[in-house]
Amino acid sequence: MQRLSNALHARLLYIAPSLRRGKGVSQTWLSTEPHRESSDEVAQLDFKALAENADADTLTEINRLRQTVDDLHSQFSVPGDVEKLDWSQWEGKLFSTGIVESLRKAFESLKPPDLEAERKELLSQIDSSFEPLLKEAQELSKNAEKRLKSLEQMLQELDEIQKNLPKLTADELMAKRPDLAEEVESDLKQSRWFKV
Repeated sequence: MQRLSNALHARLLYIAPSLRRGKGVSQTWLSTEPHRESSDEVAQLDFKALAENADADTLTEINRLRQTVDDLHSQFSVPGDVEKLDWSQWEGKLFSTGIVESLRKAFESLKPPDLEAERKELLSQIDSSFEPLLKEAQELSKNAEKRLKSLEQMLQELDEIQKNLPKLTADELMAKRPDLAEEVESDLKQSRWFKV
């Protein structure tokens, strides 16, 4: 759980700055696959780097995040040495026959869950839930770029018209703006001499 939390936090922190800079969203920034420094090690959050240029409110939030991560570490840490149960000691203390044996069989039949398989399944679910959002973000980014180009072109045309407005004739204006020429022709045909 701690690895998942760290991986998600570390990966998702890079989304907002990249979007502010106008870059496209890369799938690797959203990936929940851990950055592997070794075969089983996950990149840790660098709290010092996060707090480097932060204001007071952000420092408070970073400290809360650090406390949460520390709590997760303590809650989900697995002890290195598991203490062996002394079943013979319990057989000597309990007088009911068969209880210790049935408990021992039940205890030995317990199989711990495969955490690695669960982690992979959870990460694939997270990736699949982010995939449509990523595609939508990429499409919105493309549409925004197209719209930006058309607005820049429109602004350039308006600047050109504004600079040349004192010496611009109606015919030149209609040649530059065919849509305006059609509108004027339509108004003249319908005897609309002014618009309110």
